[in-house]
Amino acid sequence: MSETAMTTPSAMDAVLTITPLTEQPGLRLIGEIDLYTIDRAAAALTDAIRSDAPEIYLDLAEVDYCGIEGLRLFALTAQRLGRQGRELVLCSLSPHLAKILGLLGWDTIPGLLPVPRRPFATTPAPVRTNPARPFAVPAFPDRAPWPLTA
Repeated sequence: MSETAMTTPSAMDAVLTITPLTEQPGLRLIGEIDLYTIDRAAAALTDAIRSDAPEIYLDLAEVDYCGIEGLRLFALTAQRLGRQGRELVLCSLSPHLAKILGLLGWDTIPGLLPVPRRPFATTPAPVRTNPARPFAVPAFPDRAPWPLTA
């Protein structure tokens, strides 16, 4: 019987590029947000929210994968910003991540503004329901949010 070497994922396998946005305060994330990259993402987000801007933008259009630890990071950060009257805007959020946020009830966290990706020009824009919040994502009003603990 021959033994085969088992390889385990390493930080080298997971790639995440983080660059500051030039148009507004925030970050562009490209690649994967998982257990191997979450610390880098958290450190970059902590630096980004140090500004006193009312909205911090995260461009997620080129995120190939985001695990629950990434969504939790976004939710906890938004919760913190919400207590300060500020918002974390998740730009170009993939449909499946928007759905997970909704299922967990985290899309209703004060301070979190998920803006779903619009794959085609014919897709209707998010609905403006509150002038203070430019976009609304369908929520599940009959569900209590999944608890977040810091």
